Amino acid sequence: MILKDFNRILSHRNTVRINSVSLGNNESVEHKILKMRIVEMLITFEQPFYTECVFENGRGDVVAPLIDTVFEVLISEKDENIKAKECYYPEGFKIVRIKCFADVIEWATRNGVAVLDEYLKVIKELENFDGS
Repeated sequence: MILKDFNRILSHRNTVRINSVSLGNNESVEHKILKMRIVEMLITFEQPFYTECVFENGRGDVVAPLIDTVFEVLISEKDENIKAKECYYPEGFKIVRIKCFADVIEWATRNGVAVLDEYLKVIKELENFDGS
């Protein structure tokens, strides 16, 4: 989808800017971290994105309009809630359910996005970091 076409289907209530991260006050820390990991992956592969993107009847956690994909983080939402929201998303968009960072890597690999070894190494180091 072309970005200007995508902007036409956003709700008039949408205040989110492209390539800008918006985190909800009611989201868990785990939800926020996973959303940031998705954004990090999209930035790495030069894909524009929206977070907390508002459509007429719902919102998506992370939306990548050029690849017609909505990423929904399932840390604080149940799969049933996501299924109910699917009708709110733009026609033709794929919904990718993300429960952990391995799901992000799996999606990228399955969709022909070359995952960089160095990138994965850094992510694994971050996941093992205990803060001490």
